[in-house]
Amino acid sequence: MSLNGAMQAIWEQSRAEVLNQVAVIEDAVSNALAGTLDDQLREGAAREAHKISGSVGTLGFVRAAEYARALESALRAPHPRGVAPEPLTRELRGLSDLVCALRGELESSLRPEPDSIVTPAPDGLGVGQEDGGLLVVDRNAERGRRILAEAHERGLAARLASSMASARDLLGRASPDVVLLDLSVSETSEDSLSFLGEIARDRPVLVVSDPTRSIDRVEVARRGGRGFLPNSLSTAQTVDAVTALRERLRTRGTRILALDDDPMVLALLTEVLGQADMAVSTCDDGSRFLEQLERISPDLVILDFDMPGITGPELCRVVRNDQRWEGLPVVLLTSRRDPESVRAVFDAGADDYVSKPFVGPELVARISNRLERVRLYRALAETDPLTGLANRRRSVDAIEGYMRMAARMVQPLCLSVLDVDRFKSINDSHGHAAGDAVLRGLGSELLRSFRGEDVVARWGGDEFVVGMFGMSSADGRRRMDDFVEALRDRNFEGLSITISAGVAEHPSDGDDVGSLYRAADHALYEVKGKGRDGVAVARHGSFAELASPPT
Repeated sequence: MSLNGAMQAIWEQSRAEVLNQVAVIEDAVSNALAGTLDDQLREGAAREAHKISGSVGTLGFVRAAEYARALESALRAPHPRGVAPEPLTRELRGLSDLVCALRGELESSLRPEPDSIVTPAPDGLGVGQEDGGLLVVDRNAERGRRILAEAHERGLAARLASSMASARDLLGRASPDVVLLDLSVSETSEDSLSFLGEIARDRPVLVVSDPTRSIDRVEVARRGGRGFLPNSLSTAQTVDAVTALRERLRTRGTRILALDDDPMVLALLTEVLGQADMAVSTCDDGSRFLEQLERISPDLVILDFDMPGITGPELCRVVRNDQRWEGLPVVLLTSRRDPESVRAVFDAGADDYVSKPFVGPELVARISNRLERVRLYRALAETDPLTGLANRRRSVDAIEGYMRMAARMVQPLCLSVLDVDRFKSINDSHGHAAGDAVLRGLGSELLRSFRGEDVVARWGGDEFVVGMFGMSSADGRRRMDDFVEALRDRNFEGLSITISAGVAEHPSDGDDVGSLYRAADHALYEVKGKGRDGVAVARHGSFAELASPPT
């Protein structure tokens, strides 16, 4: 079902309830005119007006939302009981006219006009891509083909355009996740920047430029560029940057927990965010929110500002006070626009707020941007900046998770520790830039050689670890043997290297990451003592099956 069709279906399902809410407001206004309006009825009517103003505007009933907002404001103002003086009576009659106008607006069109219904965010935000992949726009065909080959080797669909005209043609037939645009694609920088602005409206664009030539980074950002890459980067590093951006922009499968006491708002959130491939769970009761938070463990939560019992800012403070959720993105939905309320949103620790009635593209864009920022910070905190591999902290968490799974499923798990033979002499003889190139190259080879489910990490210096779930130490040794042998045929920036590795199995060689690491590291140093360039296996404190280096 299209988003428009879904919105119309929501309105058909909710129309009777909305008109019942209008009836509550009418009853309150009639009682106010008669001087019999009590606080309970007044507050209930104000609450219904608040719900209407926050929901029907998203469906396209803009005037109805304005009328409901004005009624809410008037109903929240104190009204004396008894016969009202003439000025107040005239004001109350005005409210009666206003509620009649609200009902008339909602009844005159049983569903909003299709043109007024919001549409989802453009696919460039990572929403609903069917073609996906990468479009490389580069006049240097040889370099472009190398990037395509690297992307294809990693399972990433990629296309190459050597001119802006061919790029436009490809974009008219496909919707890539990311465009890699070399600014030298045109003879003039202004033409390239104009092209950037043209294509960045609908999709993320990474800009490649010559670091020896001046580039107006502010103008690139203004035109929509999502990052800068020097053209001196290796093809592997370039594709690394593309895949990292795709991951940050990913919305498919993102778990959202939305809390609002209005079922229509929850239905609208589910449809709008569902069209962006986000998995939305809803909660209409603040008292059950924390229970659902524990159960769902979402990537982001949306909280209504005004709810009975507990407000959105109050719940946000509860979330922020729990160490497990202190980094969880929180977005508040609110119809309030006064500075004090906006300040309350951020004082509570929320990351952003969206006004009710919300506009679908704005909501998707704000959530996508917030998720991108969180993923970027998380990647920086969990990724080794030189190689792009997982760092020690992230890999330890992953290996510990595998250990628990291995125990439950009675499956083997092995850990390999490896390093570069005589790495210090490489730095001393060729410089640290050459040493860094070796480490980057080794990281890339490890990613190529091991499965996606394996944990591949750099723990510091020239030390790397590989965690292999479902593999015994014998299996791990064979895989490391193959890797050690293949590496002898590789060279990095003209340098050939060898590595030494040790392998240990859980739980026979260690029942936690620390003890397993020490067993594998001990095996590694057995290899070093026997001439390097090989693999050894730890077995219950002894070491066997030492793979000898070739003669």
